[in-house]
Parts: sequence; C-alpha cells; structure tokens
Amino acid sequence: MNLGASPGDGYSDAPYLYIGPWGPERPGDTKFWNAPFGAALTRSDLTPEGDWMEAAVHFLHTGLHNAAGETD
Repeated sequence: MNLGASPGDGYSDAPYLYIGPWGPERPGDTKFWNAPFGAALTRSDLTPEGDWMEAAVHFLHTGLHNAAGETD
C-alpha cells in the first residue's frame, strides 16, 4: 500500500493525498476507490469549514481499513 501526497501531476493539477494498493484489488466500499491508481483526496476536498487534518487522517484511515477488508 502506498500512502502519500502529490503537489499535482498528470492525474490532477491540484495537490492531493493518495492511497494506492500494490495490486489490482479494491476491497471495501467501491465508491472510495475514485482514481485509476486507488483513491485520491484533492486539496479542494479538504473544506475550510472543517478540520482539514481530521479529514486527511480520516481519508487515509478509511483507505487502510478498506484495503485490509475491515469495516467499521
């Protein structure tokens, strides 16, 4: 599993967090896996009204749980 951040690239001009499984499996909620490499959360998805750090941690936590086949 790859976890990281990109300042922007060929996938998105905007900065984003990502989680990318090493294999083709995308377990758990299929709506979570929204990118060809796994899942991405753009900076614009981290709304100023909320706690951006909490949203970022929640995104990565959810991705790890999905990849492990766990449900909350």
